Amino acid sequence: MIPQNDHPTYPLDNLHLLGEILISAQDNDNASNLVLFKSDVAEAYRLMPMHPFWQVKQAVQIQGVLHIDRCGVFGGRKSGDYSVSFHALVAWVAREIKDILDLSVYSSDDFYGANDATDYTFYPPYNQHLPSKQCRLLLLWDELGIPHKPKKQVSGSPLIIIGIEVDPNRLMFTLSSDARRSLIDDISKFCQKRVKRKGAKATGSSAFSLKCWQRLAGWLNWAFNIYPLLCPCLNHLYHKIGKKDRAEELIFVNSDVRSDLSWAAEHLEQSDGVHLLCSISWSPSEADTTLYCDASLTGMGFWYPELNIAFHASNPPNFVPASSPAKERILPYECLCVVSALQHAAESMPPHFRIVIFTDSDNTVAMFSSLRCLPWYNPLLRYAVDLLLSHDLQLCVLHVPGHLNIIADFISRTHLSDAIYASPGLEILPFEPPPLRLGPTL
Repeated sequence: MIPQNDHPTYPLDNLHLLGEILISAQDNDNASNLVLFKSDVAEAYRLMPMHPFWQVKQAVQIQGVLHIDRCGVFGGRKSGDYSVSFHALVAWVAREIKDILDLSVYSSDDFYGANDATDYTFYPPYNQHLPSKQCRLLLLWDELGIPHKPKKQVSGSPLIIIGIEVDPNRLMFTLSSDARRSLIDDISKFCQKRVKRKGAKATGSSAFSLKCWQRLAGWLNWAFNIYPLLCPCLNHLYHKIGKKDRAEELIFVNSDVRSDLSWAAEHLEQSDGVHLLCSISWSPSEADTTLYCDASLTGMGFWYPELNIAFHASNPPNFVPASSPAKERILPYECLCVVSALQHAAESMPPHFRIVIFTDSDNTVAMFSSLRCLPWYNPLLRYAVDLLLSHDLQLCVLHVPGHLNIIADFISRTHLSDAIYASPGLEILPFEPPPLRLGPTL
């Protein structure tokens, strides 16, 4: 009974945030072993009293008698939002008033964090010692009148958090083989074509309700805690359902969505389900190689400053429709140049290398940093991810002001003599960009 357009989403703390907390703790020279803790509020939604004007809409029939439910209910459109708002305030009090640092909250009632493995405090109501931060959190709940039960207050190392095993000392997230297989099976069912007999041909595609699409998207977002590079598999999916708002509306699975999801499932099949946080914690100064990229409407170029070697190529024909406005034509070439530079580095460098690529295109930086894009560009992101996974490389794409990117700029415009003058001894070689095609529509 609440309008669809009056239902904003609430971003939740996730394991990426916990990963940052763990990496920061391990970087501390005085850090000892860590233990994780997780505390759960009892019947979180049911603790939220509703306004009397709303209570009259919550009539529940029990043995033929109608009763008014005065509290938030599971399944109510706003129940989760109200609970999230309340417990976000509790988390603020914990941090700002009680000085309980590095505390995260998932959904509306799951509080979790890391604690020094030698720092425990006795908690009288449970008659046991608990990690000190967890003990102080429970004391705050007691002060505020928030109920909790002993069986929902757990700690350990490793510990299951949001369905994923987290080892704070080995900086490792692990997804069980059963959970990974279940996700792959669900993707396969989603991608399976519906068969209709029409003469001798089998035609048709599957259709699912909007809530089924959203459920799969939520499941994949959860899996991205382990597989962050697979984010491009949702770009077509979100574009497909972006303007839908009726939960039971059937939406057909098109070939683009099916291709992206099948691509993700293939990588899931090949993965061991382990994500090492230490592998993503590095600064640009720690890169093994650095490149500068630029593109124009006629060509592309990238440059290795430490080797003083550059590469030039003309833009591939028909890569971007000639009728596209200039501002929409240059970005695809900027992205293709980054992918070309990554491919060259991947084929030239050994595994486990860290690569930094500089470009003066803000949109390109945003695309490769978030792995989110308009569906039109998704083949570029998928190809880049394939390179990173197959060669076990790590990539960071950063912005450089145009006036500091002059070598790559000269090369992209085929001003080769100017580039050599700006960097004496520069060797310029040709390269072939990967044979990619953008999506069908912009």
